[in-house]
Amino acid sequence: MDDSFLEALPVEVRPLVEKLMREPLVPPNELRRELKNHEQQVDRAAARRADLDVHLAQCIGESCVVLLDALGPDAPEASRRLTQLACRYLIETEDGEGDLGSAFGFDDDAEVLNAVVRKRGRLDLVVSV
Repeated sequence: MDDSFLEALPVEVRPLVEKLMREPLVPPNELRRELKNHEQQVDRAAARRADLDVHLAQCIGESCVVLLDALGPDAPEASRRLTQLACRYLIETEDGEGDLGSAFGFDDDAEVLNAVVRKRGRLDLVVSV
């Protein structure tokens, strides 16, 4: 991963981003399943916490699915890694700002997704915070 990508991210998310970028690649279908499970987890948490930004979580998840759908069988490893990073960062609930414990819990997830989609040249998938 190049330094400019990391430098574009908030300092507090960089250690987890570096860790996730070193994970073995998993098949896109596995990431889709994990995203669906995460969506259900967010829905359950929202039933207990009305201040969760479920809409932002959904927008990030939808962008992740589009990134996954865009990966062809011959996609470069760098594209696969970046896409997996966006998915896995969203799925990880204990990240820069705990996703399920704050009204702002998905803001850091959006920042990571936005850095990924910019790097991938998919500005149409940027989400607003």
